Amino acid sequence: MASASSDPAEEPDHGIDYDQLGVSKKHFDKLVSKAVFSLLAADQKKSLIKRNEILTACGVKGQRQLQDCLFNVAKLTLLETFGLELTEVPDKKNVYISTNKLGSANVRMGDSQDDLARLGILFIILSLIFMNNGKVTDTVLAKFLEHLGFQSNPEVDHVYEGDLLKYINNVWVTKQHYLRKEKNPGKDNDEESVEYSWGERAEMEVNKEDVLRFVSEVYECQPSAFLEQYNKLKKETPEKS
Repeated sequence: MASASSDPAEEPDHGIDYDQLGVSKKHFDKLVSKAVFSLLAADQKKSLIKRNEILTACGVKGQRQLQDCLFNVAKLTLLETFGLELTEVPDKKNVYISTNKLGSANVRMGDSQDDLARLGILFIILSLIFMNNGKVTDTVLAKFLEHLGFQSNPEVDHVYEGDLLKYINNVWVTKQHYLRKEKNPGKDNDEESVEYSWGERAEMEVNKEDVLRFVSEVYECQPSAFLEQYNKLKKETPEKS
């Protein structure tokens, strides 16, 4: 991580012409601090970050040049000071996800044992989806979690607030976007089903090679034993093959 002050308001000027922006350096620094604080709050929630919401929280409206400069400096400050990088979500203009560039993308400073347990369960679910061609039905997922002992288990119920499937839908699907949930219309007389796949945050934060390595260790075999997934990863990352 680059050397930087712990106070976002003490960041360098970055070649900014404050007169052209119509603000003083002192006022701009305060806006940057507000923006960084809002970004950090969104990161803790692991929610999608909308540029207009951050700018609105700073009270900056209708000043395009100031908005662009403020958001860019806040992004840079977030990376240099806290090691968090904002990445725009594909097909969603001005919507971002924050990822940790200081090591494991999934572990934040101050995470509790329950936080780490939830991350472990999430990683297992993502592994199941990955090994099933990127999608699993709600029925398959429910049976899988029950088989592992995660459903209605008093010893771990507190980790996900008593109902894991409800937690999956309310938190990992709706709020944090680690998972995507879609309805799949049935064919002919088949009933409509619900399918889960990787969400935007998982695609950006989770390394699929780590997933395949994890599954290989569980089954005590080489990653190449899972030929379909192994070849798919080789095509996606040819420079590592």
